[in-house]
Amino acid sequence: MVAAQNDGVILGVKVARNAPPINHLLFADDSVFFWKEKGSTSRELRAILDRYCQASGQVINKAKSAILLCPSTTMKVASNCFKDFEASPTVPLGNYLGLPTEFGKSKKHIFNKVVEHV
Repeated sequence: MVAAQNDGVILGVKVARNAPPINHLLFADDSVFFWKEKGSTSRELRAILDRYCQASGQVINKAKSAILLCPSTTMKVASNCFKDFEASPTVPLGNYLGLPTEFGKSKKHIFNKVVEHV
């Protein structure tokens, strides 16, 4: 995945070469955020979410929240990210919306199942 950050704006990540960048996915009552940590990105995202919670009156349910990091994430970056979100490392989540939350470089077999179901 490729990500960029510019002037305090959190830009999306590309999940494939020709795909448009994405920084979030919104489902019924779930949100998924994608970013490449550049030293303060997780702190900026946390500030955005805090402002949203103050404005909307909604609260993030930490018991139902998780942070998944790329395997190449350094311990320092991971530690800062968990600190910024007041979270701790989680156990593997298994599946989310029918797809595994963790997978290797080749995703073809995973998404073939989705195509078959559609």
